[in-house]
Amino acid sequence: MAIREPTTASLARLDPSLEVRAFLRAVVAFRCGDELGVGEAINISATGMFVATDQLPPLGSVLDLKLSLAEEIGKEMLVLRGEVVRRETGTAGEHQPRGVGVRFLNITVEDQDKIRQ
Repeated sequence: MAIREPTTASLARLDPSLEVRAFLRAVVAFRCGDELGVGEAINISATGMFVATDQLPPLGSVLDLKLSLAEEIGKEMLVLRGEVVRRETGTAGEHQPRGVGVRFLNITVEDQDKIRQ
């Protein structure tokens, strides 16, 4: 019986923090209840992303998110829902910008594949 090494995708199902993150700069529009916000995606994975923003929704908040993975606005537009799982106030300096960590709640396999590309 051959022993197979686990894939990143299979490990990420066990622990979402193991998913490979890609660094990017993309404008993100979000809604939290009746409040609208805007920020910049700093990194993204198939399970979540960090959004640099001055607006800090509370932990546990559900956000409706829109972002484009392509340089052309509107191409490869992702419409996602996510939960705020981390808040950074920006006090740690330039290496930790002010913003929120978001875990995706409704991401499709197709959208996960777009992100992984």
